[in-house]
Amino acid sequence: MKFLIPLVFSLLISCSVPDEHTVRLHFDQAHPWQADGDSPMWSRLVYYNGREIVERRIGSGTKSLTVEVLGGKTCVFVSYPLDSLRPAGAIYSPGSETDIHLSFDDGRLASLLLDAASYNAALIDSVSASALKKSLPSDFDEDALYQALVSGSIGREKIPSAIRHIVTLSSMPEGFYQGEFDHGPFFTYSFGAEVRLELIAGLHRFWNRERGFVYVLALYPDGKTSYYSYSLTGW
Repeated sequence: MKFLIPLVFSLLISCSVPDEHTVRLHFDQAHPWQADGDSPMWSRLVYYNGREIVERRIGSGTKSLTVEVLGGKTCVFVSYPLDSLRPAGAIYSPGSETDIHLSFDDGRLASLLLDAASYNAALIDSVSASALKKSLPSDFDEDALYQALVSGSIGREKIPSAIRHIVTLSSMPEGFYQGEFDHGPFFTYSFGAEVRLELIAGLHRFWNRERGFVYVLALYPDGKTSYYSYSLTGW
């Protein structure tokens, strides 16, 4: 009977240890503020590996790295250039390719799912990334999606587009400003003028490269706004 004890113990261990495997994350896309000739931006990587939230700094120029994830769980990866700029992201569902390419198109959704996982990981453990992305408009309402996750109604309720608001920008240094998307917004501000933009709720950053000035607009779902700014001359 003694020889059975190690065997039984080994079987118990193998049944209780969750399946882990390696995936490779690829950082293919440069942030829109990174022009040709600029050094690559460093970033803050935050991800849910099926068990816990992990955070690490990714050095400038890093093209890929490997991480361990838990089998059978939806995992989420979000990379924030310079710690807090518009994120690139990816969502890994069980059975998907283990080469994972983070993109800015998926950043907003991945960031929201990461927030949900930090609140209650069970909310996203069985989310199908491909099905969810197909069901959402590109400008989905973040509050509506989060509520659907919390209530368990994902797949049964249509998530609407976010409401757009007209905002007015003023009292900033003169010059050319660039938003965080390839399509802008772009605008030139002159002293005493006003700039009107149509935006959805969220944080919107506009960089005046020449003056090293970032203007940040926080637009809330009810249309109210707040502003702050900081200096960015390089990285």
